[in-house]
Amino acid sequence: MTAPWVAGATCAVATLALAGCSSFADKSADEIEAAVRKDMQDATALTMEGTLNGIDVRASMDDEGDCLVTMRPEGGGAADFIVVKGDKAFLKANESYLRQATSDNDEMVDLLANRWVEHDVAKTKSFCDLDGFLDEFAEDDGEQVDAEKGDPAEIDGHETIALVDKKDHGGTTTVWVAVDGKHYILKVANKGGDEPGSMLLSDYDEDVAAEEPDDVFELPKP
Repeated sequence: MTAPWVAGATCAVATLALAGCSSFADKSADEIEAAVRKDMQDATALTMEGTLNGIDVRASMDDEGDCLVTMRPEGGGAADFIVVKGDKAFLKANESYLRQATSDNDEMVDLLANRWVEHDVAKTKSFCDLDGFLDEFAEDDGEQVDAEKGDPAEIDGHETIALVDKKDHGGTTTVWVAVDGKHYILKVANKGGDEPGSMLLSDYDEDVAAEEPDDVFELPKP
């Protein structure tokens, strides 16, 4: 599993206000990790929102192949993606984003800027594939994760317990796990390493229901 496994805390007096005396929060890091692996595999939809490598991202995806994504890179770029049933993809991007993606091809930028156009579905897989994301939590992936319990915290009104994975290269990944109900991950934060940033996870099991835009621009035939 590439996602890191993190820590919780015991019900000490100093942490009662945040986590309470939850039996789940009292479990070992290995027991919490096992519960999260199991419950994450059952998720049918989720939304991730935060910043990764300096890019503000919001991505909602479900197991029907529907996906809605917004990306706001540094420098004023903006791009929105829609994937419908995993079969069709659409992109609308502004001039700044397109100039980075098309190597300053002025003609192409002028033609496509701020218009919905069909996009290669395969190019959305890295950020718009729920099954691929959940495969990170498969129990048989063989990756050893040496996580420790961290502190409890309240995230979006939910009690959580943290698992902390300290990487060999000096980076640290922390995930905060819901204490009650399904033990879904509600936040991930990377410090150091190649992909610094943090993401909030929400809207579990809520259908995305993406639809094809009404105003898709048809590219001129060559």
